[in-house]
Amino acid sequence: FQASDMAIDCMNQQYLGNRQIIVQYAFKKQNDPDTNPNAPQERHGSRAERMLAAQRQAQLKNTSIGITPFKPNMSFGTTTNVGHPPPPPPPPIGIPPPP
Repeated sequence: FQASDMAIDCMNQQYLGNRQIIVQYAFKKQNDPDTNPNAPQERHGSRAERMLAAQRQAQLKNTSIGITPFKPNMSFGTTTNVGHPPPPPPPPIGIPPPP
């Protein structure tokens, strides 16, 4: 929430396309608006959400599982031409192709 709070503080009341913009957290989706359509809508970023996020971060730091960084598969696409040489490179621009 620190990054989103900073973004809101920096962007709120700024001008975009010659118009002043208002930046706030989004409203939460109501589970059943038919039961009480006049109920006030709650925004994301509440104190409860911030506490849950902090607890989750603490749990991730205390466990050995954690989140692993993404490692792209560098061998992708190298097995399509097994046993065949790669095609020749295209000719440089301005030189006609061979006959």
